[in-house]
Amino acid sequence: MSASSDKLFQRKRARGNLQRPKGGRYAPAARILAVCEGKKTEPVYIRDMVKALGLTAVEVDAAGGDVCIVPGDVSGTDPLSIVNYGARRKHDDDFQDVFCVFDRDRHSRFDDALTSAKRSGLRAIPSWPCFEVWLLMHFEDVSACFDEPASRTPKQNVITRLKAFPGLARYTDAMPGVYALLETRCEGAISTSKRVAAARAREGRAEPSTRMHELVEFLRDEARRCGAEGPWGGRR
Repeated sequence: MSASSDKLFQRKRARGNLQRPKGGRYAPAARILAVCEGKKTEPVYIRDMVKALGLTAVEVDAAGGDVCIVPGDVSGTDPLSIVNYGARRKHDDDFQDVFCVFDRDRHSRFDDALTSAKRSGLRAIPSWPCFEVWLLMHFEDVSACFDEPASRTPKQNVITRLKAFPGLARYTDAMPGVYALLETRCEGAISTSKRVAAARAREGRAEPSTRMHELVEFLRDEARRCGAEGPWGGRR
């Protein structure tokens, strides 16, 4: 069997993977794609989350599988390029759900990315100003913007604040094990993120906030549906 044929066989086999939920019934594992703007932080975090949730039929691989975590080395790492890439993969590889994870930061085509994702049936998971706001929500409510000091970028200011909390004094975007470090605080972070998003909507602004709670809850629900092993699965 050629390498290309073997790869195609593996993808087809992945699509047919079944997981046994509590009660003995099988549920097909959904094919999910998460395309990440970040090259390290977001892909590593999501991979670790998938593993912790016990989604055993989920392959986390940039080459293919049920859940592909594609880091920001696609053709362009601005949000619109991420969305365009996700739309192509959804069409070509028949993913059931595609999540596009990206930062507001200072991207000029950010709003275009949100519009394109909605038009293409993708799930945009933006963070204002950056993904680290989601990590910060594991410890505190977030209400003020991170524009000060002006000599630093908003992301740098978020990271400075994040480093004040236990285990994160040496945080960088390449730091491993962040999901495991914060896992016990995840429930609170979800509640905080929802509350912050509602507050921003009432105020008519987005920053600071994130939609990461939507991706986390989706994967938790998928773990329950498939009866996966793990803290949020059906068999623990």
